[in-house]
Amino acid sequence: MTLLVHYLCSYYSRSADREVAKRSEALWDAYNFCRAVKYGETKSFFTIPLKSGGVEINENNVIRARRIFGNYVKSVLKDFGGGEFPTVTPVPSKDSATVSLYRSLKMLHQSLPDSIGRIDGILRFTVPRQRAAEGGARGYSAVYPYIEVVGDKLPDRVVLVDDVVTTGGSLLAAKDRLNERGVEVPFAIVCGRTTHEIEPAFKKRSFELQEQDDMSGLWG
Repeated sequence: MTLLVHYLCSYYSRSADREVAKRSEALWDAYNFCRAVKYGETKSFFTIPLKSGGVEINENNVIRARRIFGNYVKSVLKDFGGGEFPTVTPVPSKDSATVSLYRSLKMLHQSLPDSIGRIDGILRFTVPRQRAAEGGARGYSAVYPYIEVVGDKLPDRVVLVDDVVTTGGSLLAAKDRLNERGVEVPFAIVCGRTTHEIEPAFKKRSFELQEQDDMSGLWG
């Protein structure tokens, strides 16, 4: 069970900040950027480095953080789409069990207002689940039994999109559920990867998510 995951930012963990080394200014910027993409709001101001220059994000223009992430998603799809852009599907947030426009689906729509492909919320939780940040269980075994694919007419190929990957359990569970319904998942795209060591704050890169990554521990 493997999945290629493309990501843009180092989401340097709280435990690493306490136990390894304090976040640099750039790592703080990447950390706040990932949170702004995830929640659509920010209480901080931070800078995102672009080729055209640094872009300062604050509570008044925080939607721009999602648009910048959307541009990254589009760039990955263009590079790896094989000429035909697949459907993009968010890994469902915990509120998907109770609301139709759940948080991660809204994030994807705001990130890709002029989508180059179809956005489809075909993954949902079957019952309300506690968020990991609030003490809820994390990892494949905590997600797989409670996630489902909805709808009868499904796309042949789907690219999964999420805000942050930590253990990778949600991505792998979503991939498996889609595969069970005959949907191919060639790769996933996330804003940040939770890290416990120093690495570049902003850099386009990828890694192969494997089953053992799901057992790699809970990083804060």
